[in-house]
Amino acid sequence: MKLKFFTKMPSDHYMDETLMLLGVAPEDIPQAEEIRTIVKDLWDIRMSKLRTSVDAFMKSDSAFAKLDHLTPMEINCIRPSLPHALDQRDRIQTCGSRPRDSQDTQRS
Repeated sequence: MKLKFFTKMPSDHYMDETLMLLGVAPEDIPQAEEIRTIVKDLWDIRMSKLRTSVDAFMKSDSAFAKLDHLTPMEINCIRPSLPHALDQRDRIQTCGSRPRDSQDTQRS
């Protein structure tokens, strides 16, 4: 079942904590590899959902979006590409909204 919204994680730093614990003491954690795989799968699913949400936002005419229950690391992963994508969307919308007469005059 695919949920439209993000589920609140037990910890906002689940990925950092997992990487630190499994990086330092994997032999002390029962089923460490299974835990690593599950957390990686969870990360991949959440990042895919985030990319899908950003794509839907970019295709809409909305000026803002609200995504609840993202962790700081998830936000930081998408942050670098968002300003550029929004700028490009604004440029496309601006070009598309120019009157035809001004475009024809500029070609002459």
